[in-house]
This record gives sequence, structure tokens and C-alpha cells, in this order.
Amino acid sequence: MKGFTKGHWGVFSVMKRHFDDPPIEVLSCAARLPALHTRLGRARMRPSRAMVPLRLDYAAPLLIDMGSDPDPSWLKDFLPSWYDANQPRLLVILGHPPEGLHPRDAIHLPETDDLLTLRDRLAIRQREVLRELESKRRSETAERLGAPSLSVPHARYAHRLLYLGNSGPHFGPLKAALAGLGGEMAAALSPTMALDYLAQHRFSAVLLGDTGTSGLDGFLSPVAPDQTRSAPALIHLQAARSAAQPLPLPADKLDLILPLDMPSDTLARRIMAFLPRPAPHLSPPAHDDAQITDGSTGLFSLAFLRAHLTSLIAVSSRTGQPLSVLHLRASTETLDLTRLARTVRLSLREYDLAAPLDPSTLCIVMPDTPYRSGLSVARRLESLCDGALVWHLMERRRSQDADALLDPWSGRSRTGSARQTA
Repeated sequence: MKGFTKGHWGVFSVMKRHFDDPPIEVLSCAARLPALHTRLGRARMRPSRAMVPLRLDYAAPLLIDMGSDPDPSWLKDFLPSWYDANQPRLLVILGHPPEGLHPRDAIHLPETDDLLTLRDRLAIRQREVLRELESKRRSETAERLGAPSLSVPHARYAHRLLYLGNSGPHFGPLKAALAGLGGEMAAALSPTMALDYLAQHRFSAVLLGDTGTSGLDGFLSPVAPDQTRSAPALIHLQAARSAAQPLPLPADKLDLILPLDMPSDTLARRIMAFLPRPAPHLSPPAHDDAQITDGSTGLFSLAFLRAHLTSLIAVSSRTGQPLSVLHLRASTETLDLTRLARTVRLSLREYDLAAPLDPSTLCIVMPDTPYRSGLSVARRLESLCDGALVWHLMERRRSQDADALLDPWSGRSRTGSARQTA
């Protein structure tokens, strides 16, 4: 391109590489802001300077740098308004947390080196928020249909935790600190013990220890995904030295990441503050309610999906959040609708909603999901079905209503969104 030097191309390539990285606003003093922006860029995030007064309805998370000595009176006024917001922004605190902020309500990073893990932590927290919002929306949809509430009771084993990994110097003090707060931690010191414990389904959380070796692989490799998902929470205890290393599980499988280098009593309080919490009810009821559940597949009914999709379209139009819809159909006789529905039910993300569209087609509605993320879901399902699928993916355009999204051939959102494999 005429007029661009080699240096220009270097800047352009960096911008292109980080175009899809999540944005975050940073509230800090001018002296610390450039260094924080640099570290956030290395963590594959897109930082920008936060302007006061802050917008509580802005979608991007907000990082408050306590090391820049923010005005205590400003924080005292900000936190109540942040708590009162209907859907408050995700909050990240760098440094000592301010008074009046509950530990579970924000992501706390003690040191600037912890910014390397922020992207994964934000993904975990955003998924939790989406689960809770989607649970509330589904209950509202059920009420509009005149069906029973989808609420779920509190977990029976709210204070019992399972530790996976080799016991290190932190294990004894952490167990004692949890016991002092009313928590009970059992340790699985071998893969066989881990499988036996997980089969009991009596733990509210699984703590994944960080030994600094590949030891955790031995505990996780024989454990099937549905067994780890049987626990309401997966908490990774991360050693400081491994902040930039891969996580033991993908971030979308974890519920919380906590650093191991904090005092045991502080770590125990952070864990207990996260519990107990009732798991959001995102599955169809077990009983046969035709308004909500499809009896032949165990998925949601088409009536429920249509009513709920209308609500999600309204949310998407108001907030600008992406909304994608995926249609699936078996392409061979060996994969019928019942088997396809079972595969979808076991592998679907918690906040996605699936229902049979007709006797041969399933429809999956994916809130807050752009086309590219929906494509990953489609390809994963295709792989699980050994390629025996015909599928069509759409990301909603502003002009599309529920009828258009439920018609799999009503106009593709992108070229190649429909794909057939043998």
C-alpha cells in the first residue's frame, strides 16, 4: 500500500491480530495507565481509558487500579450505584479491594502480573453472568406459557469440596482454614480416588490444585466431561509461576481461578464466598410438561423455544449482543433424531437452548454468541456425530424476527453458513 512503511505494517498487523480481543476500560492515573495498557495488550485484551462519570450500562468490563490511589469518597459513591444497577458491569480490582465490595462480586487481582490471567477470568465470570441471566429469562418464559417455575433448590452439599492433585505445602493450611469457616475438603490423591469421589456427586466444588508439573493431567485425563460437570463449580488454584502457562482445563470449563500465593485464610474466605450458590436451572424439567419439555427428545419444546427466542431477540435489539441460531439434521440413517438429541443434550453449552423443529431437525438458540463462536459449536457437534450432519448457522440481523430465524433456509447470514458432509 502506497505511503506505508515497514513500521506502519507492523502496527497494522498488531491491530489486526487483536481485533477480536475483548475490550476493557481502565480507570487509573496517567503515570500508570500506559504500563497497564501494555500488560493488558500482552494478555490479548483491548484496553481503553475509562472516563468519569462511568457508564454502568456499558458492556465492556471496568478495571479499577487501586495502586493509583482513587478518591475514597468517589468509590464510596460508586459502589452503591454499581450494586443497584439492574445488570452491572463486570468489575476488576487491581490491588487491595475497597471497603464495601463483596469478594465474589468482582475479580480481584493482587498484583499487575496477574493481568496475564485476566482474559480467562473474565470469560469465566461472563459465562456465569450469562447463566444467571438466562436462567431468569427462562423462568419468565415458562411463566408466560403458564407452566411451573424453573427454580431449583439450594445444593445439599453446599460446603463440601473435593481437592484434585498432589498435596503440597499449601494443602494442610488451606484445609484447616476451610474447616474454620465451616467447609469440608476431601482430597483425591490418585486418579482412581478422583473417579470414585466424582461418582458420588456429593461435592459443591472441585478444587484443581497446581503442582507446577503435569501431575494434574493424570487426574483429569481419565475423567469424562460429564463427570467433572456434575460438580456445580470447578475452581483452579493457580501457582504464581504458571500465570502465563496453559490452564489444566479450557477456561470455558472453569468457574473460578484463584492464586495460590495468597495467605491460606484469605484463600479460604475467597472460596467460601463463592459458595454456596444454587446452580441456575437451565435444563428442561424432568416431568412431562408439554408446554416446556419435548417428550421424545428430552429437550425443550418448540413452543418454549419460539416464545423464548422472541425474548432473546428483544434483548439483542436493545443491547446489540449477538444472537446465533443453528439447525441440525442427521444425514445418515444410523443417526436418528433421538441419538442426535442425546449428543446435543450432553455437549451443549449450559446457556444454549435446543428443541426439535420438526421430526428430523433440531434447532439450537445461542444467546450472546457471534457467528464465529457458533461455528465452533457446529463443528464440535459435527465431530461428535462423525460428520453425519447437515447443519445451517445464522447470526441474527436486526431485520430478522423469530419466524425468519426458525426457517433454516430463510437467508444466510454469511456465505457458506450451510454445510453438508458425507
